[in-house]
Amino acid sequence: MKKAEQKMAAGPAGVLIYHPKRVFNFPKRLGIEFATEVVEALLAVFLLAQTNIGSFLGRVGFVLTAGILAAIATNVPYWNWYGFPRIYVGGYMLTQIVGFLCVGIVAALVLGRRSAQPAP
Repeated sequence: MKKAEQKMAAGPAGVLIYHPKRVFNFPKRLGIEFATEVVEALLAVFLLAQTNIGSFLGRVGFVLTAGILAAIATNVPYWNWYGFPRIYVGGYMLTQIVGFLCVGIVAALVLGRRSAQPAP
């Protein structure tokens, strides 16, 4: 194992995705990204709706925590395993976390106030 680690440390490393020819349809890619973000938001709001969190800040915090979890789960491995630059990973994490914060604020406003009820 030690020998393999030394060999990996001595050589170059990188990730390259190469397409010699690629039809890139920007509106289609933008639509896919938008749909992905909407599904993420709906799932977070669905999870929030399953809770008995009554306060505005509690609801925002719940969705924000889901966003932090998603950002860590999807970006830290790129830095850890593939050597993506920290500034890149941090930027993507920040984008995701701020997005979930916005979803949390909107969801908390839309769901309105309700009193916390004890679990049955």
